[in-house]
Amino acid sequence: MILNRVELRNFISHRNTAINFDLGVTAIVGPNGSGKTSILDAISYALFKVHSRGREEYVVNRGEREAMVRLSFTAGGRNYLVEWEVERGRRTRARLYEEVDGRRRLLAADGERTVVPEIERILEMDKDLFLQAVYVRQGEIEGLVAARPAERKKIMAKLLGIEDLEEAWENMREVIREHEDAVRRLELEVRRLEDVEAKLRSIDSEIAKAEREVEELKA
Repeated sequence: MILNRVELRNFISHRNTAINFDLGVTAIVGPNGSGKTSILDAISYALFKVHSRGREEYVVNRGEREAMVRLSFTAGGRNYLVEWEVERGRRTRARLYEEVDGRRRLLAADGERTVVPEIERILEMDKDLFLQAVYVRQGEIEGLVAARPAERKKIMAKLLGIEDLEEAWENMREVIREHEDAVRRLELEVRRLEDVEAKLRSIDSEIAKAEREVEELKA
């Protein structure tokens, strides 16, 4: 996933803010209370309706009735736009679009139950993975470091996009085991046939010997 632009209106400490993200690393700097964390909250809210403010109404700037967050991002080579509208005392509304040639195609609308699952499908990442490894709040990075090796391996495989390869390898290992079992069965069958052939040769030898003895007696 590549973040392209985030827009905030009356969201937490931001009255009207728009930030474009260039390719590469983006650093957001500023003194305490300047709204750095609010930008991260806006991104996590736009994607998974996750924020650090507790109650839903707390994301609306004090003295305002409603707030808006809009995030454009790229995933799998396609461009998307998601926007949320939060109004005090009313249900939060959300819409997700795919942007193609400057036009928007609506993918999901209404709210969290439709928009968030569609974003999870697009990103191939659920909220839990996002919180564990992508969006790490201050003081929470030890959660990934302290994770069990198997769990950490699973998380990193997902982030690096090699989870499908891991699954394919596991499936291939099962196929390999089946073929190895088949080879062992064939080897046992070959050895059994070799034993049978050796016994047949011994019998043929005994028959030939008996025939010679019979011929000698006739003579």
